[in-house]
Amino acid sequence: MVARTRQEEGDVSEEVAFPVGSIAPKVKHFARVVRGQWGIETIPHWSLEVTFASDQSRVRKDRGPENLALLRRPVVSLSQQDTSCKAGLRGKRLITGWGDEVLLKILAVFSGESHAIALG
Repeated sequence: MVARTRQEEGDVSEEVAFPVGSIAPKVKHFARVVRGQWGIETIPHWSLEVTFASDQSRVRKDRGPENLALLRRPVVSLSQQDTSCKAGLRGKRLITGWGDEVLLKILAVFSGESHAIALG
């Protein structure tokens, strides 16, 4: 049994889960495995939230939320893989919105044509 308590902006939520697995019932090892799995589930969501403030998105009609999610995920992935800019994910998103130079550099690396664009 795993009891989780989460507090965010004054709201407290509690949850009890019963994970199924084949690991030995040793508390420290079990806790490490469960926390590791929880981390895997929350990291992509956290990246999307920090980079795009996706939880605050006002797009709710028809397929809008799904369409934006399909665009946001590869952008986060490309930004994480890019090493040409030392900014974090949110910073890279902002920089690419200010001018085409960094955006073109990231896209060139993605398309395998990094040699074609020589940016300083």
